[in-house]
Amino acid sequence: MSDADGSIISADGGGIVGNLAPRARVVLPLAPTHEKEHNTIRPTIFPIACWKADDVNFDFDSSFVRPGVAVQTPRFRALMEQHPGAPLSVFGHADPVGNDDYNKALSGRRARAVYAMLTRDPKIWEELFGEGDLKMQHVQAMLKHLGFDPGRTDGKTDAAHADAVKDFQEANGLANDGSAGPATRKAIYKAYMDSVCVDEKGKPFSVPKTDFLAGGKDKGGKGDFQGCGEFNPVLLFSQEDEQRFKTGADKTERDFANAPNRRVMVLLFRPGSKVDAARWPCPRASEGTAGCKQRFWCDAAARQQNSEDQREHQRTRDTFRCRFYQRLTDSSPCERASAFVVARLYDHEGDFIPHSPYTLTLPTGQVFHDIADSRGFVTLPEQPEAEKGLIRWSTVPPRGQPEEVITFTQEIFFEPEGDGDASIRNRLTNLGFTTQADLAQAVKAFFEDYHEEEDLDADGVLGDKTRKVIVRVHADLADKIRTDSDDV
Repeated sequence: MSDADGSIISADGGGIVGNLAPRARVVLPLAPTHEKEHNTIRPTIFPIACWKADDVNFDFDSSFVRPGVAVQTPRFRALMEQHPGAPLSVFGHADPVGNDDYNKALSGRRARAVYAMLTRDPKIWEELFGEGDLKMQHVQAMLKHLGFDPGRTDGKTDAAHADAVKDFQEANGLANDGSAGPATRKAIYKAYMDSVCVDEKGKPFSVPKTDFLAGGKDKGGKGDFQGCGEFNPVLLFSQEDEQRFKTGADKTERDFANAPNRRVMVLLFRPGSKVDAARWPCPRASEGTAGCKQRFWCDAAARQQNSEDQREHQRTRDTFRCRFYQRLTDSSPCERASAFVVARLYDHEGDFIPHSPYTLTLPTGQVFHDIADSRGFVTLPEQPEAEKGLIRWSTVPPRGQPEEVITFTQEIFFEPEGDGDASIRNRLTNLGFTTQADLAQAVKAFFEDYHEEEDLDADGVLGDKTRKVIVRVHADLADKIRTDSDDV
């Protein structure tokens, strides 16, 4: 990445933390004046750092902040410490699917939820509950994360739910009636925020509202948090993919591909920056899209259209419709469409491991230590400058429950090319076929797992059909994996 695009501090499947490119010094010519005249210098505001929380940190079609955000918040805290006195503003974004007004509202609620988490304002989350965005199922998920397992997270209440609520109430000095009413919910929100918004030592931290760009002076959060809806996608599908996704009944692939567009961006501005909320160009998170459209580029309609090829903002700079937001973030390393997917981490039973700690070592000696995202994916900001690496990862015991930790080690290959024998063997290794002595045995093992659902060459022979299926299964990051060895 060039200096003009800033620098990434950390990146994974859950978010990116980075610094924007330094602004060039501006020379201001001043003219001599008469007694009643003067030169006016008005310093502009501009961001200097960013934190992007990706879609995996939120529940589907909701502002509920999932527990996995606890992987991201320590990095954000470290970024704030790197830039003391830098005020914040939160921007929510949605994917370009559906209704403008709906997506504007959803992205605004997500920005509002993050703002409430950072400022420790459970009242805002209770407002979201009253609006139907947060639901009882989310309250149950919070209880479970806090160690008060209600036995279910579907929103239905039963005796086990009531017992979990009572246990939480007793532990927090509340009337233990077993009902998750407003007072109890606010206490749950606060405890949950403290558990997921933490620094690198696991200690809770919060940000005063006065440390936001508009200083918390506007009741609707104008200047401090806003929803940009679907107006600033970091990627737009090609015309072919867009048509295929539209006509397909199953939208799973479309939604997965669109995930980079669904994000919450927190920008840190130059220390000392403040804005008058009344003059801030973005409408409030609760307001409609009219204020956004006033800031559109004159060619916004063309920017919205799908082209022959997929377009990504970081390369083409023509997918954002809002000129104000683009000017803020043009040198932001956080506005990337994707990172390089290295692997997906599984356990010995063939289930992917959310938030698995891992170490990736390259032949050059470079080492990456991090945590997989909530879907078990390991991602890096860029493709490693090596053909392969050695990765070690481990299982993660449930919160508060002692359990044996199992560690796995495997060689992995980055971006195998073609379908030659060497490439096929590397792809099979990535898929978990690691214990077979040679390529022929690995192909037979693949045949055993896939012949019932795929049109493979007979008896495990590596022919054209099997080669194509192996390449596709490897590219699809399918959930299926060999489980006959701990070396998966």
